[in-house]
Amino acid sequence: MRKDSKIRTLAQKIIEDISNGLRPVGAKLPSLRQFAKEYGISKSSAVDIYERLVAEEVIEVLGTAGFFVKGSKEPFLLLEPSKAMEESWRAAFTRSRQLSMTYQPNGGWLDRDLLPLEGLRLALREASRASPADLLDYGDPLGHLPLRALLVERLARLGIEMRTDGLLIADSASMALDLLCRWKLRPGDRVLMDDPTSFDFTGLAKLHGVEVLGIPFVDGKRDLALLRRLVEEQRPAMYLIAPAPQNPTGHVLSPPEAFELLSILRSAGVFIVEDDVYSDLESKPSVRLAALAGLDGIAYIGGFSKVVSGGLRCGYVCAEPEIISELGHVLTMASFGLNTMTSLVIYKLLTSGVYRRNVDAMRGIIRGRRTEAMEQLRHLGFEIPLEPEGGIFIWARWPHAFDLDRTMKAALSRRLSLSPGTAFSPSGGFAEYFRFNCTLMHGEHFYDRLRDVFNGGGPPPLTDCGNGWATPPEPA
Repeated sequence: MRKDSKIRTLAQKIIEDISNGLRPVGAKLPSLRQFAKEYGISKSSAVDIYERLVAEEVIEVLGTAGFFVKGSKEPFLLLEPSKAMEESWRAAFTRSRQLSMTYQPNGGWLDRDLLPLEGLRLALREASRASPADLLDYGDPLGHLPLRALLVERLARLGIEMRTDGLLIADSASMALDLLCRWKLRPGDRVLMDDPTSFDFTGLAKLHGVEVLGIPFVDGKRDLALLRRLVEEQRPAMYLIAPAPQNPTGHVLSPPEAFELLSILRSAGVFIVEDDVYSDLESKPSVRLAALAGLDGIAYIGGFSKVVSGGLRCGYVCAEPEIISELGHVLTMASFGLNTMTSLVIYKLLTSGVYRRNVDAMRGIIRGRRTEAMEQLRHLGFEIPLEPEGGIFIWARWPHAFDLDRTMKAALSRRLSLSPGTAFSPSGGFAEYFRFNCTLMHGEHFYDRLRDVFNGGGPPPLTDCGNGWATPPEPA
């Protein structure tokens, strides 16, 4: 490659990194010497690249402090995910499910040893003895009535009041969320969600052709002043929220924050979807919006795949009976029926007592693993600005200069699946963050491999299979 062509290519790469959030506004760039060494160019070429970027007002030099990304953040974010951001999301999701990975600390599920395997086997045997109508017919369009009645009782303990005609069983919490989006949203609508948030939310928004309004976390809390401006100026149709513990940060919604959030959203008529699939992992139940305000203008989602089995898909959605009736109609048109056998198994498991005992034991184990994982991450050099109050996730920041693409390949070469913060950010930010699942971070060599990735191990050569993420042989 000719020198001037390489200079243009590297300058364009920095511009793309900035636009995709990999180099946020105010971030310091490598020194000229570091940049030249990293990309195998001369110092004079590095000077040429930085001079071009300064001239284009992409970066600025601040005295003797060095070069920094220039610009100011917009007062709010109306976001259309970029191609690079979409690829980041797809890559993170794909790697999180690779069976070839020895360690998957980026996963959203619990370690197998925490799940009620024997209780599940017993429930499967019990469900197989159900009546011929339950086993062979399509069943109630809203789902298995005994399970719905049991869920009404369970949710009343969280302060969420409803009747069985206000609850619909779905084949997963993800399906319940998709049904709500099909019912409520139209292409071009605007949807509020936290920044960062579950990448299920951002992926689903793209699938439905809606625009995303990101609400950033400021000092561990949502920027409610910005939220107030957004609902007034942008008139969003929906707010997607994971209340407690929030995915990916582990943040728990406090009562004052919840009341203010409700006041802002309800006064503007914004429909609220509260996705609470990790609720059973809380030792002490925190506040739910559906408990504070009822189901007027709110839909509440829960599920069992996280705490029972990823292979046994079962979720539910609660809302006003009129909405549930419409969702049932949407579901009938989409699939004609539900997996009644799954509902039978979940019902048998919940009524056996095994589920409650397993969840009680699980919470204690998770608490211990979370404490150990945070200690180990800090020892490796990570920062944890927002210490999680419960759940399985740790939102950790790597404060040192690093190249995200090289780091991800270095992790892959050691059979580690990592998810960068950009995969959870509607704005494509948080490039220096990673989401860790504390239940998937134990093993003889896990922290040794993580140390190699972040403390100079670098990626060994990979065999390119056309996707840039080829998997090498298992390291010794």
